[in-house]
Amino acid sequence: MERPFAKDAPKDTLAALLTATHRDQLALCRSLEAIADSLPSHVDRAACLNAARALGPLISRAHDLEERLVFPAIEARHAISASIERLKYEHMEDVCFSEELHDALMAYGRGSPRPAPDAFGYMLRGFFEGLRRHIAFEQEIIVPLLEEDT
Repeated sequence: MERPFAKDAPKDTLAALLTATHRDQLALCRSLEAIADSLPSHVDRAACLNAARALGPLISRAHDLEERLVFPAIEARHAISASIERLKYEHMEDVCFSEELHDALMAYGRGSPRPAPDAFGYMLRGFFEGLRRHIAFEQEIIVPLLEEDT
């Protein structure tokens, strides 16, 4: 597996990388929300396929950055290990949820609306709302700690 982030990235670079990753994730959230809002009868199949293709790599890249670089940098200087453990647990949940969501997005993108639109909308909203909460916490707590340490 390719490792896109240098192990010894400066902390100010980590803050910038994390913020940029958050922007990418929030853009995906907006796309997923637009799909959810289009249900049941106006689903953009291309948007579903694009979101499905972006979902796994984006989540993987974000988790790699956080778990390999950001969290160790924070834990080395701040006593917030319980919060970091919670964020890591959320990563595991996101991976499982994103795999199911990927399959549903691909099905809708291919014209096979499974699961049912109400269930699909619930899946979409559950995923992007959870991801937005995760990002909000990191923007409020983690990014300032990274910037403080520079």
